[in-house]
Amino acid sequence: MAAIRYSGRATLRLTYRDATSDYRVSINSDGLPSEVVIVGEPATLTHAVDSPEAFDDAARAAISFAESLGESCSYDDAGPFVARKRAECWTSAGSVRS
Repeated sequence: MAAIRYSGRATLRLTYRDATSDYRVSINSDGLPSEVVIVGEPATLTHAVDSPEAFDDAARAAISFAESLGESCSYDDAGPFVARKRAECWTSAGSVRS
């Protein structure tokens, strides 16, 4: 099970690993070497580990634990902002371009 998420200029590639019950997150940003962060699954599951919401949560956690992101990611009042599509897909009014 795998997914890609975006935050600012960072691209996060997530893979859920059944054998270890965790997410391996490879983060690429601004041409820097990839950083790999391992995120365990939550102690209390509120949705399936392979759901889009679970991958969103794992991506946010990985951003919080990453060491070399600097200003590459986007944040809002709730913490790291994660999107399922690249920022170029959005218009200035916040709607998706077709």
